Amino acid sequence: MTNNGQHQQETINESSSTFFTIILKDNPIRPMALNNNVLLTGQSTYETWAIMMMTVWRTMGLYELVVDEVKPILNAGEEEIRAYTVLLNAAIGTFLQVVHADILKVLLEKSDPHLMWTYLVIEYKRATAYALVYQLGNLCQLFTAYDSAKPLSEFIQMFESEWYKLYRLARDSNEEYRQDFANFLQKDLVKRDFPLGFLSRYKKNVVDNLTTKTELTFAVVKQRLLDIDFEKTSHTALATG
Repeated sequence: MTNNGQHQQETINESSSTFFTIILKDNPIRPMALNNNVLLTGQSTYETWAIMMMTVWRTMGLYELVVDEVKPILNAGEEEIRAYTVLLNAAIGTFLQVVHADILKVLLEKSDPHLMWTYLVIEYKRATAYALVYQLGNLCQLFTAYDSAKPLSEFIQMFESEWYKLYRLARDSNEEYRQDFANFLQKDLVKRDFPLGFLSRYKKNVVDNLTTKTELTFAVVKQRLLDIDFEKTSHTALATG
């Protein structure tokens, strides 16, 4: 929690059981025209967008809920829970107006305004201390992300997207170790071996066959994996034809 949030909670400590009730009373939810404000489309617009949104959250009385993650106290009354829910929905509705549709696809999975805010800070704020580690974790989670019911092309597309995000975070930093990491990620054999490693538990025979050919590039391995989709589709068509 920020110092600002701590200070505001301290000033109403005696009535903390009505924290959100008071906020909603002081800041009735009204439609707020945000169509002229900056739309978050990625890192290039994040800084301006974040400054704008800090003002928006304060103006709407949503700063503590979105940025500081203040929640109703344990055993809060019905009116307090209702006020919190109204403010929470207002925050989510505000995100819908100020974030590009491509980003919203992921953002709406979070369901909580503070989680949404934190995700955007980590994902789009440049040189965040933990952004690189967070994205490395996202990439490594692909080890358990493969779904045999879906085409391999979806997995490869997901891998390339997460790989590029990680590379971009390393490349755009001035830190020497991140530059070294970016150079490491640029190596074709590294990019080739990662998806094979992720798929090894699901496509053991395919991976074993490809890893015996050490001269294969990422592009060739990618095509071989995509060919599996084509062969599977062709086989299904023949079987049902």
